Amino acid sequence: CLSDWSSDVCSSDLFINPDTGLVVRVITRAEMKPTDLVLREDRRIDYGSVVVAGKAYLLPRFSVTAMVAVPNGDNNTVTSTIRHTFFLASYQNYKLAGTF
Repeated sequence: CLSDWSSDVCSSDLFINPDTGLVVRVITRAEMKPTDLVLREDRRIDYGSVVVAGKAYLLPRFSVTAMVAVPNGDNNTVTSTIRHTFFLASYQNYKLAGTF
């Protein structure tokens, strides 16, 4: 995790293919300060080989983000509830920069 995040606890795991030495998964976990609107964010990004313009690249294929937030947490006049949000993303149709 980046050292300039305003996080109390931040950790990450790298999963490496032992045959190739390539990173195939990154998992990050961050717990923010209680005064932040986002209290926690966990993210997993899976990488795989993708052929773009005839050449193989190791690129993100899929990601999952789970977040715990306090909507209107900065408004002291209302009672806030905690919101759990789950994002899924699948990456495809890669193109080389400048070939759009």
